[in-house]
Amino acid sequence: MIAKAALFLFNEIMKWATIGFSKNKKYFESMIKDGSMNHAYLFWGQEMIGKRTFALEVYKLANNRADISDADPDLKILSPKIIDGETKIYIDDSRDMRKFMTLKPYHGPYKFIIINDADRLTTDAANAILKILEEPNKFSILLLISSRPQAMLSTIRSRCESVKFVSIADKMIGDYLNERGINGQDADFIMRVANGRLGWAINCVDDEKIKGVKRSIDSLNEAINMSVADKINFVKKFYEAGDYLQRIDEWMNYLSHGAKTALCVRILSGLSRLYPIISEPQFNHRLALETFFINVEND
Repeated sequence: MIAKAALFLFNEIMKWATIGFSKNKKYFESMIKDGSMNHAYLFWGQEMIGKRTFALEVYKLANNRADISDADPDLKILSPKIIDGETKIYIDDSRDMRKFMTLKPYHGPYKFIIINDADRLTTDAANAILKILEEPNKFSILLLISSRPQAMLSTIRSRCESVKFVSIADKMIGDYLNERGINGQDADFIMRVANGRLGWAINCVDDEKIKGVKRSIDSLNEAINMSVADKINFVKKFYEAGDYLQRIDEWMNYLSHGAKTALCVRILSGLSRLYPIISEPQFNHRLALETFFINVEND
């Protein structure tokens, strides 16, 4: 149980910086105050919706910390690395995690490990984490974060308490943008592409980033109307730029909130089939992109 002094700090000093997710906030406030945190949670929902920020706030609230330093002895964060062209979390990271979890907390009641993009665990790393989940200790908490929980081992999912993060209201995003001097058409545009993801909106408040997203959407319209030869050349440049997954995510959200013309429906349907393919490293992404653009034509 958390001591009374700690509860005072929790009630009087610590405030949620995250916007939205009131149900999740109330749940964790209750668990922290009662000292009844579970040993493992799976935070899942759309990419850039705010899961990572929320996870850090849970750590601060549970350990009564106002700030987090890079060298925080009670917090370890794992994220995928790119090795041989694959973005994964490897077994060495899992071994480091096991060592970390055997040490008792320095400052608060808990040690936390946050695993970003937990669906990117290699098989060996996933099995190592599964063993940790099967042998929990009373002072360690594991937070797994994923926008694709279905890609994770079912045995890992079943041992974590599932916490879903749903899209927040456009009004909340609009209020955030207005506070930062963004309104009118730019605010409407950001809200349309954000699709309830405050994290994405925060990342796009810079004027140049807004212009970049608009150029990306314009490029889709231009590419649809190109000849086959020009489409192949467009895909070459688009693929080599490296951010095609992010761009396609933006296209899908923009089109899903626009006019439902026959062409729009065809493009959105094609993008919906394309996205899961280019989300997995084992597929030929460039070929999938070429196939999409060649098969989608304007009337």
